Amino acid sequence: MSSENTCVKAGMAQKNFTLVEILAVMALMGILLFIALPSFEKLVKGGGVSIAARNLTGKLGVARGYAINNRQYVALLMPDGNLPNDYLFRSYKICVVTTTGTANVFNFSRWLTSENWGFLPTGTAIKHINTVAHSGSADDTGTFLPSAFAYEQVDGVKLTEISSLYTSVDNVRAIVFRPNGKIAGPSGDRYVAVSEATYNGTTLLSTNLKDWIDIKIDQFTGRVNYGIDQ
Repeated sequence: MSSENTCVKAGMAQKNFTLVEILAVMALMGILLFIALPSFEKLVKGGGVSIAARNLTGKLGVARGYAINNRQYVALLMPDGNLPNDYLFRSYKICVVTTTGTANVFNFSRWLTSENWGFLPTGTAIKHINTVAHSGSADDTGTFLPSAFAYEQVDGVKLTEISSLYTSVDNVRAIVFRPNGKIAGPSGDRYVAVSEATYNGTTLLSTNLKDWIDIKIDQFTGRVNYGIDQ
């Protein structure tokens, strides 16, 4: 009986797949991968928007907390121009600023030593900052654009860490918190819209009009809330 079992096991161990069987399995795997890839890419990008919004929410909270604790004006810079393309619409960094006497315009004072440039996940962007929530496709067709002075700008930003060409940069888009923790600038809540988009060097191109998240900053308290979304 033991001898027979040994023979059966030996026969089973010697079973090999034919080349046709291997090719058939590989072809089936390729078909399944082809079918699943679009859904997987959508899942990854959608997750990127959520990660981006949560990261920005956290940074805005850090900026507000620093403003309150140190009784200073503090800005979260979110550039959309005047910097290298890699930084536009997807980078952010906290700095201390001073007032200029002009509404919505602040002067750069210094970087926080503990803060470095942060970047949103690839394929996501800070679409815009506005005093009203993102409205979906209307934002992307140009019929619904940020109003004038819907956010603050910071002048004289020192960016030699990026390149010697950027000794002093003006008009950097930002959210600024007052020493009491409230937001500076126009009346009304502030909304930072994060969406699936890519910057091609000249234009910010939306890749999914249905996937965005608004970060709301309350006008009365400055508190930051993640997600008024689609």
